[in-house]
Amino acid sequence: MSLLRYLLLSVTMAVVAILAGAVWLSVDSARHYLSTQLQAQSDSAATSLALTLSQPANHDPVIQELLVSALFDTGQFHRVELLDSAGNSLVQRVNTRPTEPFAAAPQWFSNSVPLRHSDSVAHVSDGWRQLGQVVVQADAAHARDTLWKNFLSMTMWVAAAGVLWACLVVMLMRWLRRALRTDVEERVAGILSQQPQPAESRSRSRFAELEGLSQTIDAVQKRVLATSQEQHARIESLEFELHQDEVTGLANRRYFLNELRKALVPDGDASNATGHILLFRQRDLAAINTVMSRVHVDGWLRNVGDQLRACLQAEHIKSAQLARLNGSDFAVLLPGLDGPQVSPIAEQLKHRLAQLRVQLPSGQFCRWAVGLTDYEAGDGLAVVLGRLDQALMAAESAGHSDIEYLSRRDSANQGGTQGAGETQWRQLLQNALIEQRFELTVQPHQASEAAQCFDATLVIRQAADTKASASPLSALSAQRGERAGDEQPASYISAFLFMPVAVRLGLSAVCDLRAIELAGHWLQQNSGELVLRVSLTSLLQDGFMNEAEQCLKAMDADFSRLYIELDAYGVTSHSEALTQFVQRLSPLGVRFGLRRLVEHPTALSHLQPLSLSYVRA
Repeated sequence: MSLLRYLLLSVTMAVVAILAGAVWLSVDSARHYLSTQLQAQSDSAATSLALTLSQPANHDPVIQELLVSALFDTGQFHRVELLDSAGNSLVQRVNTRPTEPFAAAPQWFSNSVPLRHSDSVAHVSDGWRQLGQVVVQADAAHARDTLWKNFLSMTMWVAAAGVLWACLVVMLMRWLRRALRTDVEERVAGILSQQPQPAESRSRSRFAELEGLSQTIDAVQKRVLATSQEQHARIESLEFELHQDEVTGLANRRYFLNELRKALVPDGDASNATGHILLFRQRDLAAINTVMSRVHVDGWLRNVGDQLRACLQAEHIKSAQLARLNGSDFAVLLPGLDGPQVSPIAEQLKHRLAQLRVQLPSGQFCRWAVGLTDYEAGDGLAVVLGRLDQALMAAESAGHSDIEYLSRRDSANQGGTQGAGETQWRQLLQNALIEQRFELTVQPHQASEAAQCFDATLVIRQAADTKASASPLSALSAQRGERAGDEQPASYISAFLFMPVAVRLGLSAVCDLRAIELAGHWLQQNSGELVLRVSLTSLLQDGFMNEAEQCLKAMDADFSRLYIELDAYGVTSHSEALTQFVQRLSPLGVRFGLRRLVEHPTALSHLQPLSLSYVRA
């Protein structure tokens, strides 16, 4: 609503209130006056009739009745009654006629504005002896009609004044609009069009109150015209920076997500209906910041972006979109490329990143975690990003630097775990720890010839009231060959699914401690040997070795049948920590093995202190 309308509405409401109050006060004053007149009329008539009846010649009942009837027949009284000294009615005349249909005042008006008056009483006496009393009540019909006519007259005058006021206000509004349009709107329109105003339009305002405003508008117009080119250049620069990372010059997260969102929209082009996404995460960026200054870190990140861009250009991948999502994440969108085409490109990018690694204070080189997933047009953006994040979590917790690939098909076989966020995973793991729902599943050890050697896998048993079809985290039914419609006693979530998330959430140590405890219980209840894997991230956490040692000491079991399998990557990157772990648990009878030695042959130089029982290629 415009300011003028607000002004009109407020003034109109004030005028209506004043006029309504004036009408009400006028009617109320007339009502009080007429009520007083009716009361005076009743009092005068009662006094006159009482004096007449007090004359000795008028004591005859017939004469008294004639006098009462004569007063009542004047038509000005509603009731005239003569009572004796005991209060008994001697003569009574009451107007019992119904309200006339042509009466002026309607019933609602009579109820809203009643005329208030009481009965008039006068005593009839014979000298000092009281003979009775006269009761007279005036008829208010005529006064009520008079009051109604007065109300109608006042209302008509008020309505006429209101109509005249409305006409004047409409004219005033039109005049003000024309004046404001000339003095303000035309000048402001000139600013919007960025065109200089003619001299006549810059003349003085016709209103003294708007003179200062007109001058200000003219000054603003000149300033806008002077700075318009600068503003346009600044806007173009901001639009460019909006989609660019300020450190590396690559596309930023917003631009990358927009491009991915476009790629997921079906457009009928079969050549771009599928594609892959690579995500590189620098896991040790915080440690790099302690080694290098901020300027050098920014330069190193810029070099990383340049090297990745050069690698893609060398591979002639024109459709690739390279972006820096945040401080430590780089992403590459590869639309229209299938698996055999993406694999050498991904390996080349990973090799280029390996050449740019920085040595940390511990002597190790910084680590890159690489996740890869595919997509098809029509997939949801959140689903694709969740699948990519799950692949990255698997790379972070795998203990090696290989690319972790999670396809759409593999993700579907995981019961929809890619849709679960970190909050859901954290709640699931914490509830499982509190409710003791961690269990071990065992299967024959693949690398052992002994019939009584088993591989142990930590799993989470789903709560009894959780339906596998409804839970976004139900897992092993597809891996165990169970159909969706079969009734199973319980559903489980494998460590292959939740341990990567546990590593990211900092819960891997408590999960591995629970696995060691369950392994001890299994050894107490079963014969044979058990092979258990422990996450490298857990081994590196403070206090894990002490807690693991205390857990084994508190249990009465033959731990010479327990094998803890280590990863060859951990032997090469954290040999001191793994050696300390082996030295702490070996006195308790625990034996150790090694896997994936072929992938990390440099681990051979660190094997002697470990006293391994077996090695798996």
